[in-house]
Amino acid sequence: MVNTSRDNIVAYVSPRSIGGRSVFDPAASLVSSRVGEYFAELGFDIVGVSPAAITIEASPELYQKVFRAAIRAHPQPVRAKGLKGQYPKKVWRFQRDPEIPAELRPQVEKVVFPAATVVHTGIELGE
Repeated sequence: MVNTSRDNIVAYVSPRSIGGRSVFDPAASLVSSRVGEYFAELGFDIVGVSPAAITIEASPELYQKVFRAAIRAHPQPVRAKGLKGQYPKKVWRFQRDPEIPAELRPQVEKVVFPAATVVHTGIELGE
């Protein structure tokens, strides 16, 4: 079950390709599933699993504990066209490269937080 707490943070896990094969190879799906299961055992909510990425969600404290790297919210102001003012949005970043747990290093290349995005609804990023 996915916890949608406002205090939780979503991140993307990038699996390594197996022996240079495509991440869309059927064997890659199995690897992604196993990696997702491991993250679930560590306490992460699994939002989605595909051969190309695993989406996880957890508290900032869990990310810092598992990846042994401090994280920080950086403000990313967003403003809506035609409206006065800006609306704050947080973008999370590791303060240094996260340390992938030893059990996952052969299967996981990287863990990243999503960048601020703008949907074509008249909202644009602040300066």
